[in-house]
Amino acid sequence: MDGKVNELISLLFLSGIEAGIKLGKNFKRNFS
Repeated sequence: MDGKVNELISLLFLSGIEAGIKLGKNFKRNFS
């Protein structure tokens, strides 16, 4: 159970980072 939860959290965290990077790139492109 605990291992599955940690796996899920890390997956969400990583996808959140990727989404943040994409958003940041789009933001820079729009405002530079």
